[in-house]
Amino acid sequence: MSTESTIWDIFISGQYAYLAAVDDGLVIFDISVPESPEFVGSYVASDATRSVHVEGDYAYLINAREVYYDFRIVIVDISDRANPVFINAYEELDNPSHIKVVDNIAYISTTYSLEIIDMSDPSSPVHLASHPYRDRGYDLDIESNMVYVAGWPLGLQIFDVSSPSDPTLVGEFDSFGASNVDVSDGYACITNFYGVFLLDVSDPSEPVLISSYNDVVPKNEVFMQDEYVYVAAEDCMVILRRTSTGFEEAGVVSPNTFALLQNYPNPFNPTATIRYSLPERSDVRIETYNNDGQRVATLFDGNKQAGYNTVTWQADDHPSGVYFARLETGKRSENIKMVLIK
Repeated sequence: MSTESTIWDIFISGQYAYLAAVDDGLVIFDISVPESPEFVGSYVASDATRSVHVEGDYAYLINAREVYYDFRIVIVDISDRANPVFINAYEELDNPSHIKVVDNIAYISTTYSLEIIDMSDPSSPVHLASHPYRDRGYDLDIESNMVYVAGWPLGLQIFDVSSPSDPTLVGEFDSFGASNVDVSDGYACITNFYGVFLLDVSDPSEPVLISSYNDVVPKNEVFMQDEYVYVAAEDCMVILRRTSTGFEEAGVVSPNTFALLQNYPNPFNPTATIRYSLPERSDVRIETYNNDGQRVATLFDGNKQAGYNTVTWQADDHPSGVYFARLETGKRSENIKMVLIK
């Protein structure tokens, strides 16, 4: 799955991936078969696109105007994904960087403020509120009526948006700056030049540092899924396991390395996704075995390109238990342990 330009952001919804491409605008792929993503359609924007969020039949983009780094919000109708249609451009904000949309309400991080806009009628957005930051804002995420903003030089600011027209600053965490944030199940993960920080935000008014990981300099996004944290670094992806006491390193993957990553979710029922990395185009066989060493499925047997790849195991016909996945090329092999619970 590739475009002709750098990808700045990606949003997954159902069987589709929506890419914010620097030069290509919005690019849509069908990923119902992860091993063979198919191009669906695109909306070519005027200039760089650096953020995308999808809700319902609309994609919301942070897109540059004619002058690079002078950004605006572009709303695109994607009800026909093969032919996305421009709906409107909202140009009243000063340098927006990231956008999230929940229940037709858009939350936008700009350089100096959190902006909230009612998108119930995408052809005529209505500005609801603005709340200044104590520092410069960048990335943001939202969970349970709380907006989490990563910025510099403070770190994390938390806003209560249960009333979108009256956002309230309720909590802060000083991490000497933060460039990215992801929130899941009462945890917030933020990154800066010093590393990765895991916070307990079950009480948003008093974020508590649980742990930090300082053996990597994050470059771009951070993403949490289940107990795993995925960190984009300069030339690799670092995978950390989130525990009650902090981080454990689960693996470091680069497109130039051979690696079989832990399936997710794990335990699983009945579908498991398995990711792996190849340093070069190779003939690949991926098989699963039961705890007695008997092969139960061949998931892939063929040629794959270098870089990251994904395969899915649908284990409907197999009983609960411990299984093993094996990745094998002509040069190397690697195994992981998988747990199926029905």
